[in-house]
Amino acid sequence: MVSINIKHSGDLVAYALYVFIAGFVSTAGTTVRPGAARAQNHAEGNASRYIVGGDPTYQGEFPHHVAILLDDEFVCGGTILDEFHVLTTAYCLFPNGLANGVYKVFAGVWRPDQPDPVAQQWTVEDYVVHSQFDVNDYASPDIAVLRIGYGFTFNKYVGPAAIPRTREEEQKVRNIGDCAVVGYGRTNEAKEKYPNKLRKIEGLFLRNFKTCNSALRKSGAGGMSRTQMCSINPPKNVCVGDGGGALVCRKPNTGDQLVVGVTSFILSPCRTTGTAYYMRAYRFRQFIQRAIAKMDNRA
Repeated sequence: MVSINIKHSGDLVAYALYVFIAGFVSTAGTTVRPGAARAQNHAEGNASRYIVGGDPTYQGEFPHHVAILLDDEFVCGGTILDEFHVLTTAYCLFPNGLANGVYKVFAGVWRPDQPDPVAQQWTVEDYVVHSQFDVNDYASPDIAVLRIGYGFTFNKYVGPAAIPRTREEEQKVRNIGDCAVVGYGRTNEAKEKYPNKLRKIEGLFLRNFKTCNSALRKSGAGGMSRTQMCSINPPKNVCVGDGGGALVCRKPNTGDQLVVGVTSFILSPCRTTGTAYYMRAYRFRQFIQRAIAKMDNRA
């Protein structure tokens, strides 16, 4: 395990993200998992994920969002759940979990191409992937929880996110339509251009099950599960590098963010289809709670 003092982690955080972002390569496909780059080399027909047509965030706007690196290469995004745990996709850990190499979590990073004095870096020490995840089945539960060795220091730039407790709570914030997805992934599909700031797509149109399922079936990837949702928002979309990040909706009146989804895969090409699929976070509350308890008992 590698342990880095967060007081001196700013330069290392920016450097590690910049090195990978500058050199990322992906392959085209019809259905695309925007997660771990190394994993995509093993899955026929899969590529990556990125935000196309979005806007820069302001610093601290999404304090729960993290970058996850594997052997100092950016592979996916994630969401801080509490002091020690991060929510992401199972695909981020494909195929062999921590045997893939050294995973690190970077929190508070706003400009990945510059040193960031507020950034925090921690090594992943444990993880739980949903037992029913199947990399060849897009309807399978693409979700996982990571545990870092030392706790995050919470401040206005780094903090946890909340998950809806019920379907009713999820539906209420979804129906308002004040939803966004964030990521460090590519901003130009053809030119492999990457952002100098964390980016977002706001005002996402979250479609009903029938529309989402029909679009997925037409792509040839089979049907979707009730544990999934989708957004169809051309010409804006997530894409290379955005997998594992959160789909958040803001509560009315307070503006508090609720994580309603975890970015799982997209229909390619990103800009043309504008279609992204997410795991519905509230449907996995029990899995998340059990995964946290399991890892805490092993710590």
